Amino acid sequence: MGRLESSFYGIRHDMDKLSNLYVEQGSRVEKIENLYETMKEDHEQHFNSIHTDLEGLWNEILPQNPPPSLFAPGKAPIRPPFRQPPYL
Repeated sequence: MGRLESSFYGIRHDMDKLSNLYVEQGSRVEKIENLYETMKEDHEQHFNSIHTDLEGLWNEILPQNPPPSLFAPGKAPIRPPFRQPPYL
């Protein structure tokens, strides 16, 4: 009976170690999650502030010149056709 009892306590000890490891990993995951949430909130506030500032600038800027006309391929200058270099 001693060998069976010893095996039982060995298994029980291993199970306790695994349980403690599981709890420890859970606390690490919670710490990482809290860090992520804090960083996310900080960055969201920062980006919202930047967005608000840019909106304010955009509303203050008045176009001084009309926007450039769109490119018309028919009005592009003529280019000579491509020729292979003589050394090929």
